[in-house]
Amino acid sequence: RYLAHCVASLLQPMKPHGASRRSFCQGDMVASVCPDPSLKLLELRAAPFQPNPSANMTVTWRSLVENLLTTAPRYDADGRMIVTLSGQIIARGDTDGSFIRDASAIRTRLREVYTNPSWQPFPWDCVTCPDAAFVAHNINNSLTVLANRTNNAAWLRGVCEKAHHMMDVGAYMHWYEMYGLSRDDIEDSIESCRGIVGAYEQAVAPPQPTALTQLQQQGSASAGSSLERLLAASRR
Repeated sequence: RYLAHCVASLLQPMKPHGASRRSFCQGDMVASVCPDPSLKLLELRAAPFQPNPSANMTVTWRSLVENLLTTAPRYDADGRMIVTLSGQIIARGDTDGSFIRDASAIRTRLREVYTNPSWQPFPWDCVTCPDAAFVAHNINNSLTVLANRTNNAAWLRGVCEKAHHMMDVGAYMHWYEMYGLSRDDIEDSIESCRGIVGAYEQAVAPPQPTALTQLQQQGSASAGSSLERLLAASRR
């Protein structure tokens, strides 16, 4: 039920403020959340996912944020802090523009869990819609977060390791080969997945100093040493 709610909150048509009604646009999603072809593992969460007890009940945006963050992990399967490369926030039911007024505070609160890399100056794209989220379930407003996070790479790394181990011991290989899937095909698939994992690791790795940066650092160090020698000589 929760999965259905998340998918519906992302895909159902919407009418942004000052625009005509339109259907879900995959191109906009790709451009804002996963423009890099090697980084396309997305995480989808939405709040609330339970019908309101009374009709026409509207929940505050900040309470929806807190509701959503209770389900968002901070660390991946390997115990490392999850980094969010980019994300999209979809707010439905913003009839009075209150989400737009609180957007800055909402982004700040999300960043406490959805940590962004230092090289990403604009990690969040916001889309608002005044239409009620799910009228049939008495849900006037909802908040959806679609994020490109590194915890998916940790999960995929575990899948690769398990698949490689099972292939090494020959588990089910005769069944795969019976239906035309050879060991080479499986190895190619594992390597493709490892390439995705490597791309995520490279995206959050600290930048390596360039040759120019190293020369500048060496020059600064030499200048500092020369200054220290001059100061020492002046004290004699």
